[in-house]
Amino acid sequence: MYSSLTLQKWHKYTKKLNKNITLVSLSLTPYLSNNSTTKIFIKIENNKTLLAELLPEKIENKILLYNLKKETKFTLEIEGENDVDLLIKDN
Repeated sequence: MYSSLTLQKWHKYTKKLNKNITLVSLSLTPYLSNNSTTKIFIKIENNKTLLAELLPEKIENKILLYNLKKETKFTLEIEGENDVDLLIKDN
């Protein structure tokens, strides 16, 4: 089953998983605030990793296929002026 989540600019989303999931893709929402680059990070324990950089002039989906296991606690962070849509698949 697929679901989506809108990540708001300059916010953090923290979750502890109760099932395995895959972060499938990221894209900017259609409502752009400006033309700056938006960066999406994932933090697991003390490791912070850049998942993607999205550019407003390139309307695209960034394919991730980033797997997360049950019981993983992670934080998604958005840095930039635009909101991001995340597509998630339950495994």
